[in-house]
Amino acid sequence: MRVRFGTKSVSAVALLYVTILIGIQKDVLRYGYISNLNSQVAYFLSAFAVLLGVGVYRFLRLHTPSAHEVIYAENHHDIGHDETLLLNYKSHFITIGKNPSKETKEIKPHVQRFIYMLIFFIVGLISIPNRSFNFIKEFPKRMNLAGQRYCPEKGEVNFDEPEKAGCRLLMRAYELGYTKDLGSCQPKEKEFEDKVCMLRRKDEPYLHYMWRLLAQFSDDVQTEASAKTYEVALDKFDAKTKNIEILYENLQQTIMGFPRASHHIWTNLPHPEHWMFAKYHHIFSPDRCIEKYQKMPNSIYVDPDDPRGVSKVLDHATGQLLFSSRVKDTVGFCKEFTIHWNSPADSCERLAKDPIRFLKEQSALPQVETVLRRYQIGRELTKLNTLLKEMDDGRSQEKDSENKEHDKEIRHKHMPTEFVSFHCFMETAKDQYPTKTHVVTLNGTDFVAKELRFPKYPGSATMQLSLYRNLSNLLSDGFHYDKFLSKSGVTLDFDSTERMASLSESDFRLTRLELLKNTDIFLGHEWIREREDLLEVYPFYLHLKHFVEVFRKEYKKKRSRL
Repeated sequence: MRVRFGTKSVSAVALLYVTILIGIQKDVLRYGYISNLNSQVAYFLSAFAVLLGVGVYRFLRLHTPSAHEVIYAENHHDIGHDETLLLNYKSHFITIGKNPSKETKEIKPHVQRFIYMLIFFIVGLISIPNRSFNFIKEFPKRMNLAGQRYCPEKGEVNFDEPEKAGCRLLMRAYELGYTKDLGSCQPKEKEFEDKVCMLRRKDEPYLHYMWRLLAQFSDDVQTEASAKTYEVALDKFDAKTKNIEILYENLQQTIMGFPRASHHIWTNLPHPEHWMFAKYHHIFSPDRCIEKYQKMPNSIYVDPDDPRGVSKVLDHATGQLLFSSRVKDTVGFCKEFTIHWNSPADSCERLAKDPIRFLKEQSALPQVETVLRRYQIGRELTKLNTLLKEMDDGRSQEKDSENKEHDKEIRHKHMPTEFVSFHCFMETAKDQYPTKTHVVTLNGTDFVAKELRFPKYPGSATMQLSLYRNLSNLLSDGFHYDKFLSKSGVTLDFDSTERMASLSESDFRLTRLELLKNTDIFLGHEWIREREDLLEVYPFYLHLKHFVEVFRKEYKKKRSRL
């Protein structure tokens, strides 16, 4: 078997294949990307593709047969003596040779022309996005910008100041003479500054302005080339060279997106998902938590008999308190917060006894060490930046006493306990549930690991509310939520039988629901949780949002990110 293809056709198909692969890798072949193109960009790319495609069609003479051919053969006896072997795999041979008979298989010329148009269109998508096209379009205007800016005359409005919101139309009307008063859009009068304006004067010739700029550049070069400037630059270079490892490590952590915090909760509850699904998501969807916590419902229902029910509620409550975007100012990043499921009941005790060994067993040590290392690098960089600033100001290096004060300031600005924390949240069947604290020492810093034990909850509503209260108290030590922080009516007696009877009346039921709006279920109120009909219409989202806001306000006082 022997099949012959023209080199023009093979080259067109190969170029199209490579271009499509690059376009997919650059993510420019998505429908969303193409549909968001500016109309001017789309027109330019189309014209660009047509002109170059037609040009290549004419220049390469695609309407004529190829002078060479690519031959595919399944037997080495079918290979000609004047052919060059390109590829050989077992009994398959691909060669290239001349095409004297001009009878090879070719793609039709108009199809080849379309292929090259498509190639150049994809190349345009890769190289000329909306931003680049706008930059090219505005380039002539940018070139003339220096010549259009003049020193303002006395009493003239300076339109170079930052524009106020909603003032563009009024500014334009003022320029055209339709109004003589700018009102609230009037730029603030600046105090007189004894400073010479170096912009072009309105009556200044171009050559004179050019000579002034050249003279100013010469003066700047002489100033920067002085012995004092050279000495300061050399000292700064020496200081950076001594800290080259710190600078490199800081750049590496920034580019690779190393974690800025490390918070851990150990619980003896089972994983909320089956271990196979959990393993799959951990390997193939490491960023799944970001999307999951962005689209959380206000509450979830779990079967009381579900062995993973408490775990699902705990995971949901953690997302609501820390990561949900329904409440502004999220206080954490889900990839920096780890819940260790199926942990032993004495996890906090083992952590306090031998932190390095226990964290290594739980695969938590690398993240914790990375965050603590990032903290140390931040301290060293702050010292270096202060030293460089003092060199620029011409001051001498710090004395030992000033160094100590500066180091103290850095140490108290951010403490490791703000971005590294350990907690234990254990379910127990005992009647008493004492809260314990354990001291964990890492890298010379004492961390307090709080251990909170909770009972098995009987129902779904009781489970969720109790977990919210216990978890918020665990994450933010000393967190307290009472009727004075709530939005409920503080003067109403919600436990009275009269109120319960009022909600049981059959007339004007919608008007009676106002009582539920003023009742914060996070304060207790067992009589609401015992009524399934009231839970179905209870505005849970209102009080949940307020509870989360109060919690995050307190949480940010003790926790942060680097």
